[in-house]
Amino acid sequence: SALPCCRHTFAQSRIVYCALPRLGPITTCASFEVQNNNKAEICMTEQEAWTLMAAYSNNNALYFLANIIAVWLGFLMSSKIYESDNAPTIARLLATTYCLCIAFFMYNALSASLTMISDFSWVFSELSKTRGISAISQEIIDFDSTVQSLVNVIFVLSIFTYQMLGVWMKKSN
Repeated sequence: SALPCCRHTFAQSRIVYCALPRLGPITTCASFEVQNNNKAEICMTEQEAWTLMAAYSNNNALYFLANIIAVWLGFLMSSKIYESDNAPTIARLLATTYCLCIAFFMYNALSASLTMISDFSWVFSELSKTRGISAISQEIIDFDSTVQSLVNVIFVLSIFTYQMLGVWMKKSN
């Protein structure tokens, strides 16, 4: 008999994901405590967790692609302002605002991948308490995102800095 479970709470109630439709019978459920003594269950197999992770990765990839296009437009604005000898201050301010927003969106897109890995790390950790998991799932559990977070910050700040140099520097003659 299939066990009822249509809602999963990952990473201490940070994000709620809906379960994928069941393709076969559920063999076991892992019960555990979440914040504030709320009970939750993981009623998915390792394969279903990987499938759900892939679905969220695809969405994040499309968002990242949109950010790349937005960054390119920021560089285009920066270049046009730099090439202009007398760009109005309002144009510089608008370009700065646009580039700052895009830097924020880009950092969020890069951080979303790390957050997703962290969330699924928790899922695989809970699954490993009741059944064996694959070596790659164990690598997700052991993943430390500290270095990647720092690289994300440096990457986004370098893009923003380069754009701002084009917006606010005067062209040398």
